[in-house]
Amino acid sequence: MNAMNDLADLYRRQGKYALAEPLFLQALERQRRLYGGEHPDTLALMDGLAILYRLEGKYAEAEPLNTKASRSNAAPRARTPNTLSSMTLWRLVQEEGKYSEAEPC
Repeated sequence: MNAMNDLADLYRRQGKYALAEPLFLQALERQRRLYGGEHPDTLALMDGLAILYRLEGKYAEAEPLNTKASRSNAAPRARTPNTLSSMTLWRLVQEEGKYSEAEPC
């Protein structure tokens, strides 16, 4: 799964979004099945897919992934998905202009 996620991330960074999305989705499905939706690695995959969706302008698809990852109770660790998703969710809210929906810190 790590190799699949790494390749999806590489494609995303290269702007090859059509190649990245199916890999992210497949890795996320496997990760959820094996470790559940609250596992830090699952949340990191959600964040990666949300970033892809945001870059493509697919804000409706990005928002639930960011919301789930940023509000998770997963165990903290360095560069936690919670923190990464919170930053991505903030960017998403900013780009969509949904300032009234942003939660205060």
